Amino acid sequence: MVKRLLGYFLTGLAILLPIGLSAYVVYEVVVAVDSLFEFRFPGFGLLVVVSIFTIVGLLASLFVGRPIFAKLESVFIKIPLLGFVYKAFKDLTQAFVGKENKFSEPVMIQMSEAQVYKIGFVTSKDASSLLLKANDDSEVLYSVYLPISYSIAGDLYFVPASRIRPLDMSPAEAMQYIVSGGVIDSQ
Repeated sequence: MVKRLLGYFLTGLAILLPIGLSAYVVYEVVVAVDSLFEFRFPGFGLLVVVSIFTIVGLLASLFVGRPIFAKLESVFIKIPLLGFVYKAFKDLTQAFVGKENKFSEPVMIQMSEAQVYKIGFVTSKDASSLLLKANDDSEVLYSVYLPISYSIAGDLYFVPASRIRPLDMSPAEAMQYIVSGGVIDSQ
């Protein structure tokens, strides 16, 4: 009985913790922005944060704004450690919501001969150039990103094309299914 209750508790924690942490971060950002102004108006911080994101997006999209943001980016990239972190987050963000959506092809890959499968996303359809010595008869390798359940982290695998099966689901549905640990309905 105690073991079952503990299992229920951990399942509830796994479901509610990411939601709670996300809500907390959004709340703290809005409160921090609200505290910058002397007058109090409910929702003003949220309005300011959404406005800033929209204005930055607009400026970055304009012909005049592109060189400015490109220069700022080159400065960020040159700063030790900060540049590495910035580039990693930028690439990950652009992979999901950028113009070159890299996670647009959800697939299931066979991990071993023992009928073990994982869901992931094809990020490149030819990673064979990474091999030091490629044989002419070697199979084409795909780069497949495999997210980890209950996390935004993941691993990159190089998988022979014969072990990859396309899935009949959208990238958003596939990511939701993976991150939830398969507990949501995939239909």
